[in-house]
Amino acid sequence: MRGVDPLGYLGATEVGNMHSPGRLPRQKITLLGNGRQSGTSSSLSILNASPEAADGGNLALLRGGDR
Repeated sequence: MRGVDPLGYLGATEVGNMHSPGRLPRQKITLLGNGRQSGTSSSLSILNASPEAADGGNLALLRGGDR
């Protein structure tokens, strides 16, 4: 998830409190983002990716379907 960091979305909205679709963990796909998370998403999560997507960080380059 990109654009939900303090720079791209003032206040860093909470975005990690969701569950990944069931097929993603089986395909070894994880949640990667730079928003904030409360609790658990019940799957592997990498948060606070830096530099922020809104500032041109590499997370801004990712698109659906990338491998």
